[in-house]
Amino acid sequence: MADALHKAPQTAYLCAYVNTVKHRRLIRARPSVRFEDAPGHGLRIKAFNYDSKTHGGKFPEKWVHDFLFEDNVYVLQNLVRTGNALSRLLR
Repeated sequence: MADALHKAPQTAYLCAYVNTVKHRRLIRARPSVRFEDAPGHGLRIKAFNYDSKTHGGKFPEKWVHDFLFEDNVYVLQNLVRTGNALSRLLR
């Protein structure tokens, strides 16, 4: 379970994003709307590259809403599941 969380693309994106935003501004200040491909509206995180052995790679542009309410919820829920599994194992 912990290994799957560590290897999940959501975890990779979160780690890369957090380590990149310390140095660069990735969220565009202008609200935007997109009608082609995947429709959406709001703020977008620019595409970026992150060089790391564990979570490195090229990360695509993403809507801030998707990052905050889908990716982070996925990571949080799986961290809680992993913690619960570890607690059960140590009982």
